[in-house]
Amino acid sequence: MADLAESTAKLQLDEETGEMVSKAELKKRQKKREKAKAKEAAKSEAKSDEKPKPAPKSKAAAEEPAIDPNNMFKTGFLDEVFKIRPMKPVFTRFPPEPNGFLHIGHAKAIAVNFGFARYHGGQCYLRYDDTNPEAEEQIYFDAILEMVEWLGFKPYKITYSSDNFQRLYDLAEKLIGLEKAYVCHCSDTEIKLQRGGEKGTAGPRYRCKHAEQSVEENLKKFRDMRDGRYKPQEAFLRMKQGSCASCDKFQLYIMLTSLQSEIMTEIATPARTGTDSV
Repeated sequence: MADLAESTAKLQLDEETGEMVSKAELKKRQKKREKAKAKEAAKSEAKSDEKPKPAPKSKAAAEEPAIDPNNMFKTGFLDEVFKIRPMKPVFTRFPPEPNGFLHIGHAKAIAVNFGFARYHGGQCYLRYDDTNPEAEEQIYFDAILEMVEWLGFKPYKITYSSDNFQRLYDLAEKLIGLEKAYVCHCSDTEIKLQRGGEKGTAGPRYRCKHAEQSVEENLKKFRDMRDGRYKPQEAFLRMKQGSCASCDKFQLYIMLTSLQSEIMTEIATPARTGTDSV
């Protein structure tokens, strides 16, 4: 009995199993359990470092063709445009007004104009329509060019409408002399009626009364426009075309809005610097 009591006193409790074991056995078990815990911890850490696998693509998504940015030039309207007049080299232009920052609509215009030219091996001009000096700032000129380049395009040349004011004016006077253009004072409402109203519901088209003015009168009025003697929208140049034999309709086109004298005088000192006109 004494031997049994002595042996029992040397045993220790294994708290995980509830067994009474020798001190050596308990140490052995504890080491084994520590190794198992360390191994499990290493596995958990490795799993947390693993990047989640992407979800498998559906069969339909896997079969979708890659997006072709030139597709709009291969089919549809832009394809038809080139087929009608397949002229090369192709030259296009993007003519923004430098009076504000560009928006998503301008991005579309850039993609079409620059993209169409590039697709057909041509070139695209960046033409600043700088006809309103009061609203223009150099920051807008710079931002427009940056946006064009950010979208992946490079202008063939950069030009400015203001560099051609005198040429445009001279051509307008030539049209007046050929009786192809006249100065009109009609309101927007009157012009709509002359064109037949909304979807032709106002009756047949008719010619503006100012179209019968003499060449001399039109030239005088146009020069008054140049000198700023009219308020904005009081006078503008319209093209005079003959009637259509099949439908007897006059197509009247507004050509130039009233030219402010301050715009003409500021041509020499625009907001920009370093022109490269064509």
